[in-house]
Amino acid sequence: DGLRNRAALTKDYCRCSDVVWVSRPHNLHVLLTQCLAVAGPRNFRLIYDAEAIFSERAQQKQALGGASADAVEPYHEFALAGSADTVVVVSENDKTAMLQSGVHSVHVVGFEFSPSPASTGFAQRRTFLFVGGVHGSDNPNADSIRYFCRAIWPAVQQATAASLIVAGYGTDQVLGDLNSSTIKVLGAQEDLRPSYEEARVFVVPTRYAAGLPFKAYEAAAFGVPLVVSDIIARQMKWRDGIDYLVAGDADTFAHQCSRLYSDPALRQTLRA
Repeated sequence: DGLRNRAALTKDYCRCSDVVWVSRPHNLHVLLTQCLAVAGPRNFRLIYDAEAIFSERAQQKQALGGASADAVEPYHEFALAGSADTVVVVSENDKTAMLQSGVHSVHVVGFEFSPSPASTGFAQRRTFLFVGGVHGSDNPNADSIRYFCRAIWPAVQQATAASLIVAGYGTDQVLGDLNSSTIKVLGAQEDLRPSYEEARVFVVPTRYAAGLPFKAYEAAAFGVPLVVSDIIARQMKWRDGIDYLVAGDADTFAHQCSRLYSDPALRQTLRA
């Protein structure tokens, strides 16, 4: 256990390994400053897995007026990455950021979904859906769905008379107060397909993020059209009005949601 038994992890595993693969900056910081500092020479290749660039997300969060723990960590993310033999990122945007910071060996390793669209018809789909893991109230998913429910959902619900489903690890514990007659917070689900099969629109109202929006790609693979924030659109680089609908503020987001929910032809275009 790398959290409770770091010394044993370093002694029993690192010294016998050809490759050590580390994800997230705080873990690499611990490895370099606490584990390897007392373990002697490094005899393995070190790969840093930058599944997100945390400093970028911290800047977005600060722009919203929120204090960010990420912004005051006692190390520099790109300097840590530069200590690895190779850095793996999830997008070309992140590769460019790493190269510009002085990291020389960078590879893009993304992920892939196979399309698995449900055949449920337009009329049988009557919900909006949000899916995302929530690890504490400061989590980007927690912030985004609270923002959606407070600033966007009232107008959408009034225009559509629909209901909103919120699913994902921790949502019931952290976001349970959002439950109402029109909002249902499910928590973790063994199988998300039933939620996708009854959803007419999938929302990604993210206000600060890094990496790639796994949930958006998953929803698209299930054939549920998306309304996304401009931050998510910059990550995905799809075509507004053809592949998804993009909104940069609460009023536009509400309009796009209501429009997509009520227009079968538009929904089919985005679904295709």
